[in-house]
Amino acid sequence: MGKETLIGKTVTALTPIDSRSGRIFVEGEYWNAVSDTPIGKDEQAEIAG
Repeated sequence: MGKETLIGKTVTALTPIDSRSGRIFVEGEYWNAVSDTPIGKDEQAEIAG
């Protein structure tokens, strides 16, 4: 599975996500995440890239 297969999936933020940092858990792995629009902990987010 490549990271490209994750695009479009909806995930829950494990930590707040902003333009500098954040964490998500998807497909059995923890990933770093960033977003131009702040996302709060436990909010849903869609993987765009």
